Parts: sequence; C-alpha cells; structure tokens
Amino acid sequence: MMLRAVMMATAALSLAACGANYDVMGARSLPNRGEDFHRALQTDYADLAASEKSEADWADAREFVSRARRAATGETFPPETLNNRDIPGHASKSIGDARARLIAVLNDGTRTSMPVMAAMAQSGFDCWMQEQEEEEDRQPEDIAACRSSFNTALRALEAAKPAPVAQAAPASSMPDQFQIYFDFDSANLNA
Repeated sequence: MMLRAVMMATAALSLAACGANYDVMGARSLPNRGEDFHRALQTDYADLAASEKSEADWADAREFVSRARRAATGETFPPETLNNRDIPGHASKSIGDARARLIAVLNDGTRTSMPVMAAMAQSGFDCWMQEQEEEEDRQPEDIAACRSSFNTALRALEAAKPAPVAQAAPASSMPDQFQIYFDFDSANLNA
C-alpha cells in the first residue's frame, strides 16, 4: 500500500513537471520582475507558446513557455541563434542578415525607449525562425506573418536609432593658410 502511494505521488509530480513545460497560462500570469521590455516579451512569448500548443507543436510550445518564464524573471537574453534551428538553405542568408540587423539595434537603449517594439522584434524573429525550420517550411502564411511582425518592429527600431553625428575636426588641426596649385593655364584643381 505504501509503495503504491509513493508511486502515485511520483507519477503526479512527474505529470505536474511535464505540464509546467506547456503551462502557457502559468507563464503568462507570472509576476514580472523586469522592465517594460521584459513584460512585453513575456506576453509575446506566451502568445507564441499558445499558438504552438494549439497546433500540438509541443517542442516549440515548451521553448516559448521557457522564454516567457525567463522574461518574467527580468532576464535579458538574445534572440535565438541560427544554429538552434534547422533552417533550410534557401532562407538561411535572409534570416542571418535579419538577425545581424536586429542585434545591431537591440540594446539597452532600445529596450528602454521602445520596449514594445524591441520585444516585438525579438519575439517576431524567433517566431520567424521557428516557422521557417525545415519541418515547418510548408506554412508560408505563418512564415509571412512572423516575418512581417519582425520587419515592422525592426524598421521602427532602425528609424528611431539616431544617425551618427559627424564630428568636426578640432580647430587646431586646420592650417591657418592654404596653398592651392593649378596646372598651367587651368582653373581645375589637381590632387
């Protein structure tokens, strides 16, 4: 009788642990200890987890639940790397280029000044990669939706990025006088 009770308790704990991996509502409702960026990211990843769970894509639902939980703790982490997914050759360059652009603008400044767009760009990129994988590459509407969300947010972040300010050379480096040489009988400047 005691052995049976222990086995039942162990089974219940195992089921609870497995269930937590797919607990979208639990991940969504966790109190968030981060900033606005982390709250938006938690919501975005929970939404992605719910979508994948509804399709019975348990591996990706678990991954997005995990990312939502990480965001809830206030952890700042990068978007997925290309080697985490089996991206088909025809899409690897565009996704690689997109990730490089994202990394160039996704920083503490954009996470603070544009938290919703920064979260949308990161989760949109991860969604695009997940949908573009070899096994999922047959769902063009889903790929397009994720890519569109990512591109919208990325363009907003890039547009908000201040343009580099050209710095004038210090006055002391400029000579007081200039000599300009012309070719004989010409008004054109030479080197």
